[in-house]
Amino acid sequence: PEFVAFRRVPVQFREEPFVAHQKIYYALEEMELTDAMHKRVFAAIHVDHQRLDKPADIAAFMTKNGVDGTKFLEYYNGFSVQTKARQAAQLAQAYKLDGVPAIGIQGKFLTSATLAGSHERALAVTDYLIQQVRSKAA
Repeated sequence: PEFVAFRRVPVQFREEPFVAHQKIYYALEEMELTDAMHKRVFAAIHVDHQRLDKPADIAAFMTKNGVDGTKFLEYYNGFSVQTKARQAAQLAQAYKLDGVPAIGIQGKFLTSATLAGSHERALAVTDYLIQQVRSKAA
């Protein structure tokens, strides 16, 4: 619904390679290229088993996919991306995430397919929790 703000947050479960992957996501977001590149990055990592954890390899991947690799690394190494990656780590820690995908609701509740029993049930639980939060705010 219009009163719900959905935000995708990449999380890290260990430093390598997840921090690099977080920074890739946030750099693409800063460059407004998330829609164009997210599926390509996901496939490279999870289907093609590319590590994409070293800046030179990441820049080469971006260049191969039509993104200026040098400009990408400027964003990747920039203050804003570093800050967003730190904030994502803090959020994951606050929610005590142990797996993904997971859905946090207003910093108070967390659900996932594992907790709810299926992806469909997780979405139903999410809808319920959103209504609970909204009714208490009214």
